[in-house]
Amino acid sequence: CNGCGLVQLAGEAIIYDDQLGTAHAFSPAMLSHRKQQAHQFVNKFNLKNKKIVEIGCGDGHFLALLSEAGAKPFGIEPSKKSTEIGRQKGLPIQEGYLNKNSEIEDTPFDAFVILHVLEHLLDPNEFLQTIYQNLTTNAVGFVEVPSLEKILENQRIYDFITEHLSYFSIKTLRFTLEKNGFEVLDIQRNWGGEHLVAMVQKQPLERFDPVIDCINSLTKELVEFVDTNSSAGKRVAIWGA
Repeated sequence: CNGCGLVQLAGEAIIYDDQLGTAHAFSPAMLSHRKQQAHQFVNKFNLKNKKIVEIGCGDGHFLALLSEAGAKPFGIEPSKKSTEIGRQKGLPIQEGYLNKNSEIEDTPFDAFVILHVLEHLLDPNEFLQTIYQNLTTNAVGFVEVPSLEKILENQRIYDFITEHLSYFSIKTLRFTLEKNGFEVLDIQRNWGGEHLVAMVQKQPLERFDPVIDCINSLTKELVEFVDTNSSAGKRVAIWGA
């Protein structure tokens, strides 16, 4: 994109309705890494006993780690099979895709997690705006995507795959998150530079209600002033710049 610099593939989103992700088959090293991330996220933002939603939660492996860290996790997952596996573990998971028309259970949430989901989406903006609408006022978030920097550093053309529609750098991930109402508290590469990880916080949108109220009030006063004086046979002069 000549405007923001985001690299995208021209294609359609891959639908994972009846597939199982490989997330449940993490290596011991990755599982240890995810456990550390879950505990750090909960502890850093005082999320014990707080509600956290993970969108694209797969079989619920990270939800279980968030629960272990003391949070109250809830998942949303498009794959029926993955949802069933997670529910068999006793995890609360809602089956379906997240879009602007989604009715999400148990909202609003105090925090959100999206791990390697944003790059799969046809419209990342709508997705993030929907999350925004289902969060509490000062909610925080944990976002992770593959690193475009790593692809370019190693000229890994095989990392351009049909499942991934967007390829984020630190710059474009920050831009995307800020564009959709989130302050980026921290953003960095990890896991050997393979992943970009951002910690964000929901920011209040500008409120125009007071301005509109002022306009309506002033309009009413002016109309009443003109009507009152005209009815009394007086002339009204208006001066302005």
